[in-house]
Amino acid sequence: MRVLLLDDDETGRDLLGLFLAQSGFEVHSASRTEEAVALASAFQPDIFIVDLLLAEASDGIDAAIEARRVCPHLRAILTTGLPQQSFADRLAGAPIHKVFTKPVDLDDLEAELKRLTESAAPSF
Repeated sequence: MRVLLLDDDETGRDLLGLFLAQSGFEVHSASRTEEAVALASAFQPDIFIVDLLLAEASDGIDAAIEARRVCPHLRAILTTGLPQQSFADRLAGAPIHKVFTKPVDLDDLEAELKRLTESAAPSF
């Protein structure tokens, strides 16, 4: 399974990417939305793990919407340190499969990715 990571925090992105690679996933990562969309177009990942808050004008929800335009089968997982109530209105209709609160429990994330591996189509 191919996974694309988008997080502007280099350390967190690198650590999560290493964990996923060691778990058997093919991983590409980006620090900005524009870079992630270009990678999504070329790499055609199955899963997009994106942080909600990015150091740019767009956020993780906007990034997921843009990435889905170039990779329609993409399933997005959002990570955030914020309470979900603070952005719940933005999730309505967004192509976000699941939200994980930071710090992300890696066992839960891996279980979710394996579950998605077994499912044939995105479910929103």
